Amino acid sequence: MTAGSSVPASDGARPERPPQGRHRHAAPRRFRTPWVVVAVLAVVAVGAGIGLAASRDGAEAAGGGCSGDAPLRISASAPVAAVLADHADDFDEWVEGRAGMPCTTTEVTTASPQEFSAAVGRALDGDTESAPTTWVPDSSLWRSVLARDPRVADVLPRTYPVVAASPVVFAAPRPMAEALGWPERQPSWGELSALAADPAGWSAKQHPEWGRMRLEWPNPLTSTAGLGSTVAVYRDLAIGAEATDELRRRLVTAHNAVSGSTGDLGGALGALRESGATAPEALKDLPVVPATEQEVVAFNARKPAVEVAAIYPTEGWVVSEVPVLGLEGDWVTPEQRQASEAFADYVVRGDAQAALQAAGWRAARLDSGVTADAGVVATQPRYTPAQPSQDVLARTLQNWTALDRRGSLLVVLDTSGSMKEEVGTTGKSRLDVAKESILASLPFFADEASVGLWTFSRSERGSDHVQVVPLGPLNRKVGQGTARDSIASSVPRITAANDTALYETTLAAVDAVRSSWQPGPNTVVLISDGKNEDPGSPDLDTTLARLVDGADPARPVEVVTIALGSGADAKALRNISRVTKGKAYSAGRPEDLQSVFLTALTG
Repeated sequence: MTAGSSVPASDGARPERPPQGRHRHAAPRRFRTPWVVVAVLAVVAVGAGIGLAASRDGAEAAGGGCSGDAPLRISASAPVAAVLADHADDFDEWVEGRAGMPCTTTEVTTASPQEFSAAVGRALDGDTESAPTTWVPDSSLWRSVLARDPRVADVLPRTYPVVAASPVVFAAPRPMAEALGWPERQPSWGELSALAADPAGWSAKQHPEWGRMRLEWPNPLTSTAGLGSTVAVYRDLAIGAEATDELRRRLVTAHNAVSGSTGDLGGALGALRESGATAPEALKDLPVVPATEQEVVAFNARKPAVEVAAIYPTEGWVVSEVPVLGLEGDWVTPEQRQASEAFADYVVRGDAQAALQAAGWRAARLDSGVTADAGVVATQPRYTPAQPSQDVLARTLQNWTALDRRGSLLVVLDTSGSMKEEVGTTGKSRLDVAKESILASLPFFADEASVGLWTFSRSERGSDHVQVVPLGPLNRKVGQGTARDSIASSVPRITAANDTALYETTLAAVDAVRSSWQPGPNTVVLISDGKNEDPGSPDLDTTLARLVDGADPARPVEVVTIALGSGADAKALRNISRVTKGKAYSAGRPEDLQSVFLTALTG
């Protein structure tokens, strides 16, 4: 059964097995118990419509076994991979006795979502020899993150089984959690952020020896807990914020409540493992951090001197579901997709499921697989929201990370004549869509962020590019206002004409960012719908060579490219991104540009 299916909420009885077939995942839900998968007891019917259950029934009747060969190359997030790898051989043996199933040789490798995305990109470019057939991230949110890139989205299934789950929580040293009323009482995000902003700190909770209440935040671009908590906070702040300025004000207030960044729970609260951590003053300045409940269980399993406790914000935070995604790329055979479905079915049963729960995950239904002595509360969370849409997630990442952006960002927009082409039946041109994308992102950058905007098209006289607003802090004075004001007023006046001067402009933009390099990411975001049409400019090979020769490893500048529409020279843009260690995106449909642009800004 998958999300959106009805599950008995109160009696604890085992739900009936649904009919075989694919069910849609993540239909909007408001209350906790029904919203997440009970188990992967329904899998896709494949081939001639023969379901796995029917295949196994037939195998038992006929005494047959598997046939053919379907090697499974499973990429999984680190904590999940450690469990699944121990059961890969058992799965292969389990398949051997089942008629109608392809025989499998299963290999599980550890890969972050970013590493998995890179592997898919290589496969899409033709390097399929070791490409993954199956992906098991530790949160289905990562599917939505990667699906912001239309090329990757085509490879990821829209529906999928879920084999385990873990709520996103706040992790705090247990004495701090108890000072907040844990486990009987759970605080809200608003209460925690207010306490963090209060100069009195823990004195407000009768513990002055702990100092200020500190919130630290994992990077939402790399951390599952950081991603889930950022999505939850953004959702709560957006409620009732009818104007962009009001949302930005709320985001800035929330961002300012965060004391700093952290890698993970173990790094933030590692001091609790030391024997001296039991002293009253030992908790001074230790932070409260977002984590998954599974991370809390795993931390406490190592028997620290002071345990951590899982705090469940009363607003309701997302649950990290563990999906099994059989990829739909051309390099994956129907037999391998069938084997991926069988793997999910296997994992939800018996020893593999027990191993996941022993490692700290709950069963997909959330109401089993957790004990109170692990620092968690089995009856929490009482409320979980629906999973965010892909658009909400993209805006969350862009808006939150823009507030903390360092380095420099130069947006370089193609304004050649082809940008006048109308997008579908929208009545808007490609240039209109691009300008809307730029303006939509502008309010959420911090005032100190260094941002610039160029346009480019071939010019018979002078430079091929125009500096609409040069690189510099958005709060610097430009004319009668700020640089932010100048970009906002200039963008609507941008027009399209002439041919595309791609290579000369790329070199000039990279040189400009190199000359004003600042600590942090230094990025050129290059948006183009055409190919180089400037006969007087360097060719592609010369351009790539100059980009490589001028690079300084200590002061890197990446070029993130967006190929807009089918007429863009996507291959040339990918090569430009490759040699500068940037990312290449493709908005095959110009109407996809806004979501792709937000993806490019957040990485």
